[in-house]
Amino acid sequence: VTSLLWGPASNDVIRAEFRVDEQSLAERALLAQIPPEAGVVADDRFASYLSTREGFFILGGLYDHPYPINYMIYEDTPVGFPAHPPALLGAPGGEGWQVPRWELLGSTGLTELRRKSGTVGARPLPQPPVFEGGVVLRGATGHGNPLAAAPGQRLEIALVWENCGTDLPRLVPFLQLIQRQGEAEHRWASVDREPYGGLFPTDQWWTGSVVGDIYALDLPPWLAPGEYELRAGLYTREGQQRLALPDGATTALVGTVAVADPLPLAEDQLPPVPIQIGQHLAEGLQLYGQNPILEQAPAGGVLDVTLYWRATAPLAQPHEVRFLLAPEEDSAPAASWQRSLAREQDSATAWPPGAVVAGWYLLPLAPDLPPGRYDLFVTAAGEDTIADQPLHLVTVQVERP
Repeated sequence: VTSLLWGPASNDVIRAEFRVDEQSLAERALLAQIPPEAGVVADDRFASYLSTREGFFILGGLYDHPYPINYMIYEDTPVGFPAHPPALLGAPGGEGWQVPRWELLGSTGLTELRRKSGTVGARPLPQPPVFEGGVVLRGATGHGNPLAAAPGQRLEIALVWENCGTDLPRLVPFLQLIQRQGEAEHRWASVDREPYGGLFPTDQWWTGSVVGDIYALDLPPWLAPGEYELRAGLYTREGQQRLALPDGATTALVGTVAVADPLPLAEDQLPPVPIQIGQHLAEGLQLYGQNPILEQAPAGGVLDVTLYWRATAPLAQPHEVRFLLAPEEDSAPAASWQRSLAREQDSATAWPPGAVVAGWYLLPLAPDLPPGRYDLFVTAAGEDTIADQPLHLVTVQVERP
């Protein structure tokens, strides 16, 4: 029926698609990579090539079938395709869902061939967050026990969504690795993309469909040891407006990640940072770099500082970071702060030589701090060592609140 209605004999336009040219030969070479016994789902344009297979299904044309699908071949179009068997999930099993991973085997033009290469588990969330529009986050990798990870590791996180609304716009799910200090949060890593890279967009999910996808979250090689939050959300592709939860938040906690101690890095492995410094501030400790710091702040506000430290020798004792804020061209400090090198529970004595570790510091300004220009300095010292000469980080214009 497909060949009669949409095949090469149906009209002149489609007949042109079935001509033998370089593109069609390249597509047949892709199809030849699929083993004879494998299950495959494809555009109906490829039905003629694949119709003798027992395990052949048309993309978007069949939703319940007993045959396992191992390959997808499709034409990657800007509008995508309605969700179909490789994207749809059923009820969770005893351990939750197993979301399939699809690797790209090859492409020619817009035509892509993908193969199923294992699965990633996602456990049901006990209280699934409901975003505006009726999009429910049903499950995620990392719920329950913290995910063990190392700095620089790639984590594969499966998210399982259900459309409980109607007429969804095109939405982009995102996943973030978050560190918290009180009400403040710092994003250390993130990933966002449309489901299946835009192949199965949310505006084509019908009500009740459950769709799983896998997101690769790359942890920075300088991530400090400790526990971090995994938070997920959605934003509109047009306008990038985040969808809200009933409490007004725009991200939902889906799990935690426990990061192990840092690893030593050779000179040619040192990661790039926004501003590289390379200044020794204490014996065995180098200020490797920093993030840009805002050069304006209101009195009563907070200076947000991220620094990157590098151990050049074993640290025999805990070290503190000391910040000084002094009026420009005046050595008398107006404010000072002391912080641990990285996270509060980390003494840095376990850092191996060569390790680069980031620290995030919030420095509150007094509400009565007079307006003017101030220099921010930093140094570091151990319990029994004397701090080196403070290093200038930035000049900040303090304004009235």
